[in-house]
Amino acid sequence: MTFGPPPKRLQEELPEIDAVEWATQDVEKRFSVGFNPGHIRASICSVSSKNDGLNQAPALPAAVKPPRRMVAATVTGLLIAVLLMALDVNILATSVPKITTEFKSLRDAAWYAAAFSLARLATQPTYGQLYTLFSMKYTFCCSLAIVIMGSTICAVSPNSMTLIIGRGVQGLGSSGVASGALNIGGYTVSKAKMPLMISLMGSMMMTAALAGPVLGGAFTESVLTWRFGFWLNLPLSAISMVLVWMTFPEPHRPSTKLSLRDKLMRLDPTGSILILSSMICLVLGLQWGGNLLPWTNRNVLGCLIGFGILFSLFLLLQIKQKDKALVPLRIVTQRTVGLGCIATTCTYLAVTVLAYYMPFYLQAAKGLSPSKAGLYMLALGGPETLATIASGALITYTKHYVPMLVLGGAVFSLGSGLLSSLTTGSTAGQIIGYEVLTSIGLGFGGQVPLTALRNALCEADIPIANGLNGFSQSLGVVLGAPIAQSVFMNTLTSHLGSRLQPGNVTKITDLGASNINPSHVDPQLLPFVSQAYRDASTTSLYVAVASAAMAGVAGLLMEWKRLKTKEEGDD
Repeated sequence: MTFGPPPKRLQEELPEIDAVEWATQDVEKRFSVGFNPGHIRASICSVSSKNDGLNQAPALPAAVKPPRRMVAATVTGLLIAVLLMALDVNILATSVPKITTEFKSLRDAAWYAAAFSLARLATQPTYGQLYTLFSMKYTFCCSLAIVIMGSTICAVSPNSMTLIIGRGVQGLGSSGVASGALNIGGYTVSKAKMPLMISLMGSMMMTAALAGPVLGGAFTESVLTWRFGFWLNLPLSAISMVLVWMTFPEPHRPSTKLSLRDKLMRLDPTGSILILSSMICLVLGLQWGGNLLPWTNRNVLGCLIGFGILFSLFLLLQIKQKDKALVPLRIVTQRTVGLGCIATTCTYLAVTVLAYYMPFYLQAAKGLSPSKAGLYMLALGGPETLATIASGALITYTKHYVPMLVLGGAVFSLGSGLLSSLTTGSTAGQIIGYEVLTSIGLGFGGQVPLTALRNALCEADIPIANGLNGFSQSLGVVLGAPIAQSVFMNTLTSHLGSRLQPGNVTKITDLGASNINPSHVDPQLLPFVSQAYRDASTTSLYVAVASAAMAGVAGLLMEWKRLKTKEEGDD
């Protein structure tokens, strides 16, 4: 028996699917030669109905499993990069009081975190497209090179403004590192082992959360100074770059064959500029309002109005571009995804407040050294590791994640509330006990939103879920730093102004938190100044209390879905 040529309909439509439809789907990354067969899965969840049953995966060459030693080397390089990224966030926390003292820049404290996170926030959606359209290996290594550049600027910075610029450059690179670690990791290990990969990355972040404040405090007090924390990034970045470059085989993907013009159009530079500009306006408005300038000042109002206009334009652009948008609205408006993003933003907002303003309480109100303050901060990170493991085990056993997110938000909020009640006479047991409770709450619910996002979406949209989760994390940091800084400075200046002349208030704030001691402050005024710093730092923690509670409420409103424990077809 002989067969004639394929029907004309097949001849006309199959090439279109191969060249156009597949090149615009994120799921294409599962169709590459040279990787684990588990990666080859056609889970396209947004196919066009015009092709009826023709949207099927074509036959692919047999996949070749990479050698274990190469996989191990790639994974090691990625984990080092994640550790580096997390250290950039945590190592500075206990150093900020000393930095503000050296540069006489107490009012800039929030910008050391905000500049880093603003850059990450604005570029994470773009990096998601870069990893889809260009070489993963080149993009990842270029991101690490940007981290090296930013770290060098920070390490040699002669003033506060240079340090802020360096932190912004670091954030640009860190955004690419974060996105690259997840995307390259997805190609390096099988789907079955990806949860383990995520757990390993989480352990690196927790290690940095534990070691960062201690290392930062130790460097600050030693001859190395706080600058060494930035110099440390250079060898770590170089090691990660070499390992990934030498051992990760570049996947073959149709999207990388698009013309340069098409690639640039899909990067949506207009959307990136709009989101960055809107966030800068928001941060400036929150930073200036009630702090440097009254809320009714035209500059403050101009920034807030500018934020509203620019962000509205960004939303309109996303609506117009539909699935080609940086943040596709069909995904972010899905109930679990939207609420998961809100929960993540609120959680990281609260974490930022605690990470940056607990050291002010410990050093200025309690009179502890930076290194000892770092040891106290361990209680905010250590229990989180165990709580995260326990949360993951319970979710795996019960197949439900919503209860852990709600419980985590409640405990996190309760612990933050207890921390806000600390006084200058609080004992070490009270401080550590409240920190442990707060850390347990964070561990219970902190990583749950990412699980919810990945569970609610089909396989093709998971890269977008990763990007949205990172976007939400950065948004929380961007909002948390200036809001808490505004509360902190307003409370501090108000308390000091109740007894001191304006000129003396400025002198006290210019001293910096690490100089609130008998050597720099009149012994008769020292208790009053310490109390002012206590009031300012603990009042700023009210922001964390409210934000953690909102994360729990967002979890309560989520869809009650069972956890997917095996590969399933998309419904």
